[in-house]
Amino acid sequence: MCEIIYCLVPIYIWLLTFAPDHLVYAAEHRQWVTINEHGAQSKFIEVPWQRQELNKEDGGVSKECLQYLKMFSDSTSQFINCSVVNARPLHNCENCVMEYVSVNAVYTKIFNDEVRNDSVDCKKEILRADNIQIVLLTYNFIQSIWKKSTCDQCFKKDVVNKTVVYQPTNSTLTLLKKIDDALECFDNNGKNGFSSHMSDVCKICIQTYCDANTYYEEVENENGLCSDLIDSMNYTRQEWGQTYNCTLASKDHGEIWGITAIVCSLPLFFYFGLWFYANPRFLRRSNPHHIFTNSD
Repeated sequence: MCEIIYCLVPIYIWLLTFAPDHLVYAAEHRQWVTINEHGAQSKFIEVPWQRQELNKEDGGVSKECLQYLKMFSDSTSQFINCSVVNARPLHNCENCVMEYVSVNAVYTKIFNDEVRNDSVDCKKEILRADNIQIVLLTYNFIQSIWKKSTCDQCFKKDVVNKTVVYQPTNSTLTLLKKIDDALECFDNNGKNGFSSHMSDVCKICIQTYCDANTYYEEVENENGLCSDLIDSMNYTRQEWGQTYNCTLASKDHGEIWGITAIVCSLPLFFYFGLWFYANPRFLRRSNPHHIFTNSD
């Protein structure tokens, strides 16, 4: 749907250039100006359609159902606005859960015909009246955002007085606390300049970072993670590895070098043993007390 709108806007503006200058519209025009990255301005004009509001008999929506349609419009716009605002850093699961619950509540009332009577059928008027089914498409779009973000992984749902209550799980709160502690440690020990404080961050914050990283992997393997936690941990890892150039390797590499030396020397021992086994005369010459006997 959005792609169709984006394609129609340039065509509409192009058609306006051919409109006669003397053409006057009865309604007031809305105008706005956009500025691109090069500073060039583009002016847009909205010309309203000259149509009267339809009543129910003409294919419109009854007043009872129009109220629910307005509620659904408000709730969906609030959720989309909240999701866009919380896109970077990604916190749509944490900050948009109430908007998501509101969308579901209004849609459920419409879908279950809670206001239906002898003269009103809101499910038919709102969901099935138009061939595009905009309300249904909008609802499915919001559900796709919530599901792709795997937001349900961060909440436990309880039903209280027939109302679904979303509460963050204990693992979600614990992981967020560990991530916040790690980022706070980075800021406190590296905010005065990267060149002189990178080593301090690596030494001081390694335990805090490891706690967050280890718990993240545990929760990921057990229950799965929502997009908020994934994005927060990815940012923490980026700060640790790229901004401060820290690693999880220990400064004492003695054990690593020792194991490496043993592994590398194994082929030498193997080839020496094989050579001695293939040359028994060398062993006999190296032993002066060896007595040779002749079976003849």
